Amino acid sequence: MTKLRKEDGEELRSSLSKLANLRSLDILSSEEEEYIDLEYLLSPSALQFLRYLGLHGRLERIPQWIGSLNALTTLLLRWSRLQEDPLQYIRSLPNLQSLNLECTYEGQELNFKAGVFQRLHILVLSRLRVLKWVRMEKGSMPFVHNVTVAGCKSMVEMPVGIEHLKNLKYVEFTDMAEEFVDGLIDEKRKGSDQWKLAHVPVVRIVNWVNGEWKVRLL
Repeated sequence: MTKLRKEDGEELRSSLSKLANLRSLDILSSEEEEYIDLEYLLSPSALQFLRYLGLHGRLERIPQWIGSLNALTTLLLRWSRLQEDPLQYIRSLPNLQSLNLECTYEGQELNFKAGVFQRLHILVLSRLRVLKWVRMEKGSMPFVHNVTVAGCKSMVEMPVGIEHLKNLKYVEFTDMAEEFVDGLIDEKRKGSDQWKLAHVPVVRIVNWVNGEWKVRLL
């Protein structure tokens, strides 16, 4: 559903209530700065089979019903620009395997608490431009194997606790601040005893240099 406006919330709710076996839902606002009203979209029982959810637009808050989508495997939140940490509303999703947060949060810190996202495989943090720190407690995301951090220009250090993610196979940092990239390379040079990503088979740095993307493997 595209070009949604805030005042379209009631009509959207009426339309979706007729789709009893909905498995995939993508909602796009009319423009990046347009708010979409999803707070009272549907009861959780009406979305019990939903496996993919993509919300593209400004949100005043994370709709409470999202936390009840027990069948959901993929969640994309884009342009939300939330002031509150979005993880507190989605961390209990029991079957989530892929989480993509793009322009989702305007806070300085994200905390992945122990016990959250027990089935997550893929994590993408993109264009969270105010974000400075990411903390991953031991026991969070035990099966995640792919982590991408892109365009988070305020981050100056690698996510704290990323060494606890023992099943990581691929980590990519794209379009990050120069200070971040320099720190990453310096830590790698110090040797495996201090290199938090020593257990990861593929670590890539991707940056825009002289009009093209340059890829560096660490």
